[in-house]
Amino acid sequence: MEEIIKSYYTETKKVLDSLSQSNREYFEKVEDYMIFSGIFYDEISLRKVILQMALDLKDAEQDGLTAVEYFGDNPKKMVDNVIREAKVDTRISQISLFTIFIGVICYCHFLSDFSSDGLVTINVFEYLSSVVFGLVVMAVFLTFYKQSIYGLTLRKDKLGSYLTIVVIAALIIALVYLFDRFRMVFVGPIYTFSTLVSIVIASILVIGGLFLVTRRKLFRVFIPVIVGYFLAGILALVINTAGIQHNVLQFAPIIVICLSLLVFLIMSRLLIFK
Repeated sequence: MEEIIKSYYTETKKVLDSLSQSNREYFEKVEDYMIFSGIFYDEISLRKVILQMALDLKDAEQDGLTAVEYFGDNPKKMVDNVIREAKVDTRISQISLFTIFIGVICYCHFLSDFSSDGLVTINVFEYLSSVVFGLVVMAVFLTFYKQSIYGLTLRKDKLGSYLTIVVIAALIIALVYLFDRFRMVFVGPIYTFSTLVSIVIASILVIGGLFLVTRRKLFRVFIPVIVGYFLAGILALVINTAGIQHNVLQFAPIIVICLSLLVFLIMSRLLIFK
């Protein structure tokens, strides 16, 4: 599946590179809007439709037509109509997508908690609130980004893009504030495991996470993050257990996390520009 999607993407890019600049910019927005609008649709079908649309535009350009003349001056409506006719994923696939997303949120929450003191602590309310918070943030981001493609970003200057970023950032900050306030007011059942059990649970989850991310090249950039947070938790556990008061050593877990995030950013950049 991944190879098929990559093949369609590569072919589409080749077609776009052969178009004029104005037609290419027009179609790139069509592609972005279509991908974000069809997030719950079959991606292979969408990529196939996008490639065919790019080929049609190339033929139209050779006939002397511009993208606006061929697709119209309301591409958003055109894309919405195309998406409605595309092949839709089954409900099971949509449920799987949500399940994976929720699992990733809980996994990140676990890594964050474990890296702080090296113990596995399960706060039911915090995990539930993290899931809700993550879903809301993702929904806000996707909604604003999708609308910005044919909304604010059509302005000649970059004011629209900056305004979109500011609005999204403000909403996320507001959500973070509300999230912290709720955590202070509501305290659900908390389960803290012993040191040995915590290490065993953390090791199993980290090994499982590494196994999953190494299966696809795209996800391998998360390896340093998973390993970094795990090592930070082990260091924090050793420092707290041994009662070490050295200032530099107390910052060791944070340094490890920062280094792992730095490696993650470097690997991500190399993957993008490869």
